[in-house]
Amino acid sequence: MAGPLEPGDPRSLGGFVIVARLGEGGQGVVYEGRGPSGERVAVKVLKGGGDPDNRRRLVRELQAAHRVAPFCTARVLGADIDGPVPYVVSEFVAGPSLQERVRGGGPLRDGDLERLAVGTASALAAIHGAGVVHRDFKPANVLLGPDGPRVVDFGIARPLDAGTVTSALSGTPPYMAPEQLRGEHGSPAADVFAWAATMVFAATGRPPFGSDTVAAVFHRILNQEPDLSAVPPGLRETLAVCLSKDPGRRPTSRALLMRLVDPGAATVTVPGVGPVPTAYLPPDWTAPAPAPPPVRRARRPAVPVAAVAVAAVVAAGVLYATGWFGGLGTTARPQPTTTPALADPATTPASGTTAEPDASTSAAAEPGASTTGPGASATEASPSGPAGGVPTAFGGTWTGQVTTNDARQDTSDVTLTLPPGQDTGTWRKGDCEQQVTLTRVRTGPALELTVLQQGTCVGGDMTLTLATPDTLDLRAQEGAGALEFRGNLRRP
Repeated sequence: MAGPLEPGDPRSLGGFVIVARLGEGGQGVVYEGRGPSGERVAVKVLKGGGDPDNRRRLVRELQAAHRVAPFCTARVLGADIDGPVPYVVSEFVAGPSLQERVRGGGPLRDGDLERLAVGTASALAAIHGAGVVHRDFKPANVLLGPDGPRVVDFGIARPLDAGTVTSALSGTPPYMAPEQLRGEHGSPAADVFAWAATMVFAATGRPPFGSDTVAAVFHRILNQEPDLSAVPPGLRETLAVCLSKDPGRRPTSRALLMRLVDPGAATVTVPGVGPVPTAYLPPDWTAPAPAPPPVRRARRPAVPVAAVAVAAVVAAGVLYATGWFGGLGTTARPQPTTTPALADPATTPASGTTAEPDASTSAAAEPGASTTGPGASATEASPSGPAGGVPTAFGGTWTGQVTTNDARQDTSDVTLTLPPGQDTGTWRKGDCEQQVTLTRVRTGPALELTVLQQGTCVGGDMTLTLATPDTLDLRAQEGAGALEFRGNLRRP
C-alpha cells in the first residue's frame, strides 16, 4: 500500500514525478511516480548509490532481465545507472504481491490457484528460456496484475546472518532447494523447487517446510518431506515431484508447464528439451537412436529439436495471449522493445542471502526488456552485437583459471575463444562448453559478453579487460547474479 513521502525522498527523477512510497527492501526503495503523460510508473532507487558494487549489481540485474519476455515481468521504461541517484523506472503493476494477497485474503482455491500455477510456470519457462536463473522465486516476488502474474526482482539478495551459515548463498530460506543449502550455486532446478514451494504457500498460506527459525527450516528442507496435506489433490503430485531432494528428479520448467496445461497428453522425451506432447512434434520427427551419456558440452541443437522447443513456447504464448491463464482473462500486450547495453562500473560485488522476504510492494521497479524513455542513460546495441564484432586485440584463444567469490573459493580451468570480427565465440569451463555473444565494446579497453545457458550449464554475463596485450582480466557471474568468479587469462 502506498504511503507518504519521507524527508529526503526524491520528488522527481529524470522527468518522472515521485508521488508516494510503495515499499522498501534490502537493495532499494520503490516509489510510485507519474510519467510525462500522467501514466503511473514504479521507480526503484538504489540504496547506497555511490557504492560501485551496488551499481554493478543493478547493471547485472538489468542485463539479465532485458532478455526475458516482457509478458512475465514489469517492463523497464527508463534507467539512470551513472547518475548520483541510480534508479530504474518500470511499468506499474496494479495488483498486490502473492504474499500480500494470501496474508490478507487467505489461500487461493480452484481456478484462481490453477491460473496462478500455469501463469507462473509459463513465466519461469520464459525466464529459463532466456538463459536466466532467477535464484529468489518467492511469494513476495510474484505480482498479481490484472493481466496475469508477473515475476520480479531478478537476482536480488542480501547477506544472511553470518552466524547462521558458513558460505555465501542466495535466496530466501523457506524457498531454497537442498542443493543450495549444501553450497551449490543456483540452477533452473532450484528455481523449480522454489516455484513449487511458492505454490504450496499460495494453496495453504504457509511454506512446505515452515517459516520459523532459519536453522529449523534448513533442517526440514534437507531431511524431511514437505507438508502437502492441505494442497488440493489435483496439484499435490506435481508439487511433490518438484520438491524432490534430488534436482535430477524435478521436471524442467518447460516440462512442468506442459504437465500443468495438458496433464493427460501423450508425451515423448526429446533430448535437450524434456517431455513434449506428441501433438507438438513435427510430422517427420523420429526418436534418436540410444547413445552413451553425453559429456556436458554445449552443442547446437538439431533442427527437429529446435522446432519442438519453438512449438512449445508458441503454444504457451497463445494460451497466455488468449487469456487462458491471464489474471482476469485480459490479453497481454507486450510492446516493442530495444536491447540495452548498459554501463558497467567494473566492480564485482559480494553475494548474499535474504534471511526474511524483502518488503513487498504493489508495483515493483523491475528490469524488463528495454531502457528507453526520459532519464535513460543506457546506450543501445544491435541484438547481433556491436558493429565490427570482437576487436583484434581480444581475438584468439585464451586460457587460465577462475575462482568463485564464495566461501568455497572453487577454482576451474577455462578456455575462451573469440574469433576477431565475429559476434560469437566459445566458453569452456570444466565440463561445460557454451556459446558467448558480444554485447558491448567499452573503452578501457573492455568487452561485455553473454554466456548462453545450455542444459545444466548455467548462462550469465562476463566482462573482459585487456590488462596487457597477452593478458585478460575476467569477471563474470552465473545466472542472474549470485555466484561470481574472476581470473586472469593468457594466450597459450
